[in-house]
Amino acid sequence: MAKLSDRIRGMIARQVRERGIVVWYDPDQAYAGLVRNLELPDTVILQYVDSFFRLRRELEPHLEFVGPDGRPMDGCGVPPNVVVYVPLARESTSFALVEAETAGIVVEPGAESLERNSRLRVQAETFFLEVAPEKAAHLARQVEEGLLTLEDLDRISEEVNSIASGALKLIFGAASPIESIILFASGPSRDADIMAKRALGELRNLIISELGLDFGETSIPDEARQKLRRIILLAEFASAVPVVDRPQALAAMELPQNPVQQDALRHLCETWRNRVDLRDGYVQAARDVEDALGLGRLSLDPAHLANLETFPGIETPLLRSAQSALLQGRISEALGLAETRGRSFWSREAPEVFFKWAALSLACQVLSKAAGIREQIKSRDFTAAEMVRAYALFSEPWMMVDRLHRHWESRLLNLDPETLEEDDFEKVTVMVRRVYADLVDEMNRSFVHHFHEAGFVVQGVLAQQRIFSERVAPLLSGKQKTAYLLVDALRHEMADELLDGMDKDFETSLEPAIGALPSTTPVGMSALLPGAEHGLQVTLAKGRLSVLVEGRAVGDRRNRLAWLDEQVSGKVEALRLADVLRIGAKRKKELKAADLIVVTSQEIDFLGEEGEGHLETRRWMDDILEQLRRSIRILARLGVERFILAADHGHLFTDRFDPGMFMDSPGGNVTELHPRVWIGKGGTDAEGSLRVPAGALGYPGDLEFAFPRGLACYRVKGGVGGYFHGGISLQELVIPVASLRPRATTTTGSSAVKVSLSIGKSVITNRFFSMVATLGVHGFLAPDEVRVRAVVLSGDREVGFCAMAAQGYEEGTREIVLRPDAPNALTFMLAEDKGVETVIVRILDCQTQLVLACMSDIPVKLGM
Repeated sequence: MAKLSDRIRGMIARQVRERGIVVWYDPDQAYAGLVRNLELPDTVILQYVDSFFRLRRELEPHLEFVGPDGRPMDGCGVPPNVVVYVPLARESTSFALVEAETAGIVVEPGAESLERNSRLRVQAETFFLEVAPEKAAHLARQVEEGLLTLEDLDRISEEVNSIASGALKLIFGAASPIESIILFASGPSRDADIMAKRALGELRNLIISELGLDFGETSIPDEARQKLRRIILLAEFASAVPVVDRPQALAAMELPQNPVQQDALRHLCETWRNRVDLRDGYVQAARDVEDALGLGRLSLDPAHLANLETFPGIETPLLRSAQSALLQGRISEALGLAETRGRSFWSREAPEVFFKWAALSLACQVLSKAAGIREQIKSRDFTAAEMVRAYALFSEPWMMVDRLHRHWESRLLNLDPETLEEDDFEKVTVMVRRVYADLVDEMNRSFVHHFHEAGFVVQGVLAQQRIFSERVAPLLSGKQKTAYLLVDALRHEMADELLDGMDKDFETSLEPAIGALPSTTPVGMSALLPGAEHGLQVTLAKGRLSVLVEGRAVGDRRNRLAWLDEQVSGKVEALRLADVLRIGAKRKKELKAADLIVVTSQEIDFLGEEGEGHLETRRWMDDILEQLRRSIRILARLGVERFILAADHGHLFTDRFDPGMFMDSPGGNVTELHPRVWIGKGGTDAEGSLRVPAGALGYPGDLEFAFPRGLACYRVKGGVGGYFHGGISLQELVIPVASLRPRATTTTGSSAVKVSLSIGKSVITNRFFSMVATLGVHGFLAPDEVRVRAVVLSGDREVGFCAMAAQGYEEGTREIVLRPDAPNALTFMLAEDKGVETVIVRILDCQTQLVLACMSDIPVKLGM
């Protein structure tokens, strides 16, 4: 068989015949050995050694036929045949050989023509694609990594027929040697052929040649496979641990000594793990070998394991190490490890592993962000206006700590307490919650002070009472069909996350506004009405608090909608958020005819205040952004031209309330008492409270208001949960004003998009289960990506959701980005399993709400 060096020699000879002079640059010195023995007929070989002056003197006699312009002179006769070899990059020679280059031709790495491109990887891949295509890509990669030289490739080319013409070729077809080994290790599908052709010995020789490992004498394929799995996986594992630190159990482990074989071993294991069709075989092999090894009993330094993915048990000591680093304040170290391991094979394969790393990553980010904000607060004396801008408008806004904390608490819901390293993880949980609570307390004590000093006005920031007159009314005057979404308790950071990913279909903008005090629903929702720009009235009527706009009581939803209907010239239609998702044909007609569509949502506030616990409320907060996105897209298809989304107030939400943060209210004649606001007359000035008359807030009358400073709460009947609002804090008072305008886009049509679903196991036996979704597109207008959501149904009831994806997963909205021909592993979580015997999994297009894929009647048998 021909060698690669023969091909290179022939390539240079052809260039000499065609151009006479060849200037050959070789910065990697890949061909230095070849050039030392290079002989071409009637050709002079010159080499750069240490001086271009010397090289030019040697070259000068051969350039007599070249004119000053670098071109052959007339009547010069036949030009000489010369090869000038320079083991440097062309750009580093200061154009020392420009005359020879102009008169002849240049051969160098990266040249456009294959005949002049001397990059060894390119030449090796081209050569082996002809003589052994199954090995070409693997060998090219090893060349690129500097593992194979030209001499190595010549030797391999002499041995390349080992699988190309033997029994293994008949059994494994066009598979490369490495792939053939993987196919055998994965399972018994080819055992019968191996036995029939008596190819086990040939396979053994191949493994020795490629990996430097030997499964020993045996005539039984399954026995050979078990030994092969063990030596492959243990070799990869042991090779990461220095000899001096290697446990006794691995001391006698046979390892490849040849760097090329070591690389082949790593490549084999990585390929085996990441092949979707062979992954199950790897998982079973890894778990079996780990159990036999007793990995959990070995004393291993986590530093040696950080880049390994061999066994699932590796994750436990690494988790402990990361948790320890975090608790000791080495946050960057812990975050780096968490993010790296969160993308590892076992995080993709075992959801419980991914969720632990994801939670730990979020814990690090909360702590890091909190430290940065605290440093900013200490470094300067912010005004109230500056604090609002820092919270909502900085390039790294303070509100991100609230989002990270919300995601952290949500991730905790996915963790099984029995699988945690409870001591350290509980310490991490306590630490994150304490640091977050301390930051919010510190941040808002400062804000209360400066907001009070500023007269409860933030210069340069939109006031809540002006949202309708300045953001909604002009759209209606311009005859633009508008949807006004009033979302109770939607925090500014949540609206910011809502807009993420919608810019493909909508032009979006988000600005902060300052809510009216007290930050309760009757006041906040009234401030969003027409006429509120002229001032609100918060008074006592029949012993109860009443909120009025232009003298009209608008304290509840019914009266607010009636007021809106009267004040807007045009047809107004109102509906709740949940109703948008199930609009019937008649209702669609009514909405298409409306000038203003008002959508209200009270779910966050209701569940926060009335729900049975944090679990229910946290889950709803995960769902609300996705439901809002769906509703906006539905209304856009009904002709809505502009969307304005706003909130009555934000909220504070902690896991539990420190008893030391409770305080007595002023007492006196109490009109209303909430954890974050006292409204009444008389009483005492409670320590730690800010007490102001109604006039200070712009309200007529003699009522008084008191607000706790920082994160404190008043003691109220029934106790205080972790969710509250009503007071003065950036989280409660900085509300979002989002604007969306549908883009004029060309619809691709459902025929251009198709999603296929595959599931590894035919029965769901765990509350976490995985499927692979693959996007296929066709047609001229086919999209380069599609945003989807995935749901799990039992009948018409939604019982599960996609909790993670290998790529393109959005934490807050649970939307997933699929790209053509890029299989995406989706992990689902069954949130409800009572009475669930079978489920349906649907993949829906977020823009069109069309079902792109569906897998029905999947049996559910938990605990099998």
